[in-house]
Amino acid sequence: MLPFIDLHIHTRHSDGRNMVRDVVRHAEANGVEAIAITDHYHMIGYERTANYIFEIRESSEEASSTRVLVGLEVHPSGNAIPQLLDHVKKNLDIILFDPVDADPSLLSVLDRESLFEHFARVYREASTVPWIDVIAHPFCLGRFSGVKHFSDIEDWLIEEFIEASVNGEKYIEVMNEMIWWFPNSPVRRFTKEYIEFVKRAVKMGAKFSIGSDAHCSQGVGNIMWSRMVLERAGAGAENVINIEDLSR
Repeated sequence: MLPFIDLHIHTRHSDGRNMVRDVVRHAEANGVEAIAITDHYHMIGYERTANYIFEIRESSEEASSTRVLVGLEVHPSGNAIPQLLDHVKKNLDIILFDPVDADPSLLSVLDRESLFEHFARVYREASTVPWIDVIAHPFCLGRFSGVKHFSDIEDWLIEEFIEASVNGEKYIEVMNEMIWWFPNSPVRRFTKEYIEFVKRAVKMGAKFSIGSDAHCSQGVGNIMWSRMVLERAGAGAENVINIEDLSR
């Protein structure tokens, strides 16, 4: 059985609507085994990171049935992966990497071929960064030029991404709201194509993370689509992240 975990959640520390405490309480109410609060690092800023970590740790002490992890979601900035200071990294439980630049307008001007080449380079680089744990919502390309359906993504990019993730020991996130990234693709078609991608990754030895990418407390634990995709792709608990294995 797949674990009931939600390792991608935002709060008012970045672009979420609710406070940390509200998120934790909703996780408990929904019976979630473990959550990770992963606000956007570029929106928090280095100066506020210590307070962010403290608030999550404090709220986690109130949770009696849900384990609460402290995390961040980092983005490339100007095509470069940001650096995290050692004392910040050691106080985090999990770090997600979002391939979309902190300024997404930089990608909107790229044609399809350039977009694929950009994401390939970013994925290659991220796979070699030891402190990155999870590649968040991979192939979130459906709102950029030339990509309507998941099947529009070229095979070489998918193959290269999976290989890099496996070799770099990065978890591939199956994010519950992936359909948001493909607004012009019918849900049934998108889901079928995404299952084929996950099935391929399973066969190549990939490991997965599960996240809602919730931006409000009511969305915490909403991972039904993620679990369905993983199950139909043949993934079991052995293919999914074990939070006990996370270490800095």
